[in-house]
Amino acid sequence: MEDKNFLKESRKRLLASKKKLVKQIEELAAQDPSKGPDKITEFSEEADAVEEHERLHDETRLLENHLEEIQAAMSKIEKTPAKYGICENCGEQIDRARLEAYPHARYCLNCEKKLGTQG
Repeated sequence: MEDKNFLKESRKRLLASKKKLVKQIEELAAQDPSKGPDKITEFSEEADAVEEHERLHDETRLLENHLEEIQAAMSKIEKTPAKYGICENCGEQIDRARLEAYPHARYCLNCEKKLGTQG
């Protein structure tokens, strides 16, 4: 994709998403009972803390995966702008409207449906 204004706007959207995700990851880390100074005194509290830790870990991992996708898209824009917006499966141009909605999209809509992925 060679439209410099579109690349600039896409990078801006990606950067905003990245900042939001980093903040969410930090907030989740702050909620993790296994990382706090409070002592767990009873078995039921410990079980609840473990369950909450696992939930927060899973949620954090999803956010980190999304962050990796955003960073990969930003890297394409910065290092190889001609490859941004090109489907990683079929090599065709990803629809501009799709990139506006999902600037981290790696696949065109047809390939995403075939592959059953999210991105």
